[in-house]
Amino acid sequence: NRERGRDVNQRQVTGSLASLPETGGSSGYPSSSVGSKPPAFYVYCKNPCHALQPGKIRVRCAACKSDTLLLDQDPSGWDDVLRSGRIRGRCQKEGCTGQSAEFYFKCSAHPTDEKDNSVPLYLIRTNTENVPCITCGDERDKVLVFPCTSMHVMCIECFVEYSITKLNDRRFIETPSHGYTLACPAGCENSHIHEVHHFRLLGPEQYERYQRFAAEECVLQMGGILCPQAKCGTGIIPEDESRRIRCPQCSHTFCRRCHEPYHAGNCERLNRVDSEVERTSVFVAFGAGRPLCTFFPL
Repeated sequence: NRERGRDVNQRQVTGSLASLPETGGSSGYPSSSVGSKPPAFYVYCKNPCHALQPGKIRVRCAACKSDTLLLDQDPSGWDDVLRSGRIRGRCQKEGCTGQSAEFYFKCSAHPTDEKDNSVPLYLIRTNTENVPCITCGDERDKVLVFPCTSMHVMCIECFVEYSITKLNDRRFIETPSHGYTLACPAGCENSHIHEVHHFRLLGPEQYERYQRFAAEECVLQMGGILCPQAKCGTGIIPEDESRRIRCPQCSHTFCRRCHEPYHAGNCERLNRVDSEVERTSVFVAFGAGRPLCTFFPL
């Protein structure tokens, strides 16, 4: 099956959804783009591209999923596209009374069928105004625009390096609403990246690390413990305050306080090292080389 779905007027929504703030001119594109418009949207194509690609927006009836919805109005911003029910219309399919629009995205780099959707990376935009990267100062064609009031710009290469550095240092932030994420490097308030698929730009190996660290941090935030056994790392949620912990995945039994194999008496290791330094060193020492964390209640 070839892809189906009504095209949305992409130029209509480019100014508010995908382009950087305009500082002059009326077209929204530099003169060098005549005959070859820069992409209005970008997506991460999981298959077959496994890469950042130009995207195209489609709309369908939220009720019957058919491409027969006539919109009452075009979307005017990302909230209209990403939040269900913001844009209304009338479904023309016989027997369907749907009135809500559902927007979705396709990869533009290859033919797709009706089920082959991609995640929009709405912070990635075409740098039509040649805004320099906040980190390296270069002017790149594609940039990430942080959701801060200053709309700080970072080129894709610097964003990847910034993210991997923070990942290596375990300096990502666990937030209740956005999960394991990063904020603008300038320290701006309310600048966390909401859509974590932006971190797929780090590549498969680093994104797997990101997922594992995020799962581990989630367990720790819930008051859980990570199994210290090499190549395990299972998250465990103890039901009581017992010091003896047995991993339900690998059956390793360890001390809740010092993470050493279970022992009677005081924890000699904690007597030698400050408890906060010990917690950090244990957390880092067992962070590498483990599968994606799973967790179990005891």
